[in-house]
Amino acid sequence: MGEIGIKDCMVFDEVAKIKFINADEMMGKLKDYMESSHFERGPKKTTSTCSLVFMGNVDVKGFIPVEDFTYILPEFMRDSAFVDRINGIIPGWKLPKIKKPELHLSQNYGFSTDYFSEILHELRKIDFQTELKSIVDLENVTIKDYKSVYRLLSGMMKILFPHKKWQKMELEEILTFCIGYRELVCEWLHKMAPGEFERKKITYRILL
Repeated sequence: MGEIGIKDCMVFDEVAKIKFINADEMMGKLKDYMESSHFERGPKKTTSTCSLVFMGNVDVKGFIPVEDFTYILPEFMRDSAFVDRINGIIPGWKLPKIKKPELHLSQNYGFSTDYFSEILHELRKIDFQTELKSIVDLENVTIKDYKSVYRLLSGMMKILFPHKKWQKMELEEILTFCIGYRELVCEWLHKMAPGEFERKKITYRILL
């Protein structure tokens, strides 16, 4: 089945350096998977819930990107259909650099990575989206925006509130982050194809 068939998440570090032998064919398969969760392995077609993460470096000035995200990608990935399938962008440029160990590394107890990974693995089996969709109403969204925001929101709420007990203010704060991550994708799409993708502001109502 390959890595996608058995893993929970695959991270592509230094996305600018990714190379495929048959780039057009591979991008077609990648876009199909990101859209439908289906992929082919030889003559067989199957599904997976494996998440994909693409990491890259962007030039910033004063915590503001000064480089078009498009040029972080290898040329064969510079496709609006591919970018639209990305759920959100985590603005890593806003995170402080790790410097002195005494400042940025904990001196206290913490989870070992294999233990924490197992927690995340088990959380994937729990459905949060059904409940969140019943109490959060998104407005001014496309189908891809809709799916992306709820995926991001579900993931963050699972980590922060695995017991499913939260206050409206807490939900709204996390939702704002998730919408912001998706809006970075929307802004990127507008720059790539302004005639097809308008600038937008995703709005919402919390039904609590």
